[in-house]
Amino acid sequence: VLLALGFLLASGAFSWALVGGAIALLLVAEAVCILYYGPAFKLGAAVVKRVLRRELGYFDMSRVLLLRVHAAQLAAQVISGVGGHVLCFAIGYQLDTSTILLVMASLILADTAGFVFFLVPGGLGIREATMYFLLRGQGSESLALVLPLVTRLIYMASDVLLGAIALWLLRGSVRAGPVLPSPSDGP
Repeated sequence: VLLALGFLLASGAFSWALVGGAIALLLVAEAVCILYYGPAFKLGAAVVKRVLRRELGYFDMSRVLLLRVHAAQLAAQVISGVGGHVLCFAIGYQLDTSTILLVMASLILADTAGFVFFLVPGGLGIREATMYFLLRGQGSESLALVLPLVTRLIYMASDVLLGAIALWLLRGSVRAGPVLPSPSDGP
């Protein structure tokens, strides 16, 4: 989200005060999470254990590992944003720099909204609405309508492809049968 807000800030599409304030607030929250991850997670695990009467296994992460995970996530989001720009180019849109940054921000924020609002049923929904809200009025109106639909089609096609590969691998492993120990292996 910080990266997407940085893209929004650089695009100039939204108020500097609003986006800058959100960035400052999230930077403080991020610093608190990194500094106090261990104690906060232990407290959360204790609450879950008390309420659900179940053990919750966890392990402490060092700050270095936590920062490495954040860096990997940042790299993945940059690649995702660049992929959005390439997608726009592929469907015939020549965009200026500010619109490219806005497209990258809208893709990242749309994915985030999709994870936050996980109870929204499938189909066209929260991701597309987020992208449309961010892109409307910021250049071509058709981009705000076309890009969310094209990304949905690509996401659905990739889900079908991954499902087909998983089914193929599952069928292959079932045909092979379980590996049974031989009588000479002992009990």
